[in-house]
Amino acid sequence: MEALTNCRVIAYDFKQHDTTYIILSSIDDVVVMNQRRNSDSTYYGTYSRAGTRMGMGSGTSRTIGDVVFMKDGKPFFTFRQISDPHGLSRLVKSVKKELFTPPKKLSTKSELDKSSQSVIKSNSKDDPLKVLKLRLAKGEITKEDYEELKKTMDIE
Repeated sequence: MEALTNCRVIAYDFKQHDTTYIILSSIDDVVVMNQRRNSDSTYYGTYSRAGTRMGMGSGTSRTIGDVVFMKDGKPFFTFRQISDPHGLSRLVKSVKKELFTPPKKLSTKSELDKSSQSVIKSNSKDDPLKVLKLRLAKGEITKEDYEELKKTMDIE
């Protein structure tokens, strides 16, 4: 039995009572292999001696294939004969990107300094406590300096 969760790919062997899993973040790639189209069709009808025929038919077609989870450039797991293997591959890649991609790089220190200076200028008359908190957050003052300045300004 194979299962996919939001964090893992799991395989359980009922005969050996053994579970193997891999965390999605450690998967290098998801590859679809051995794909083929499987078609089923049905026709219902009646035939007469005169050679006329009447009826209707229906058919379905779907893609079936193997989904291979790669780790360190080698196959780690294979889900065999999966219906819509490309859909599963896209789903895994999307979940992996959404949950395990590191956040975007923060701005440089000079950009942060420029933006904080504009905040200080715009808020300095309005709320000195905000300015103190901002300076503490930037590391310009220590916690002790913050408390001392807060007492000096008589801010509760």
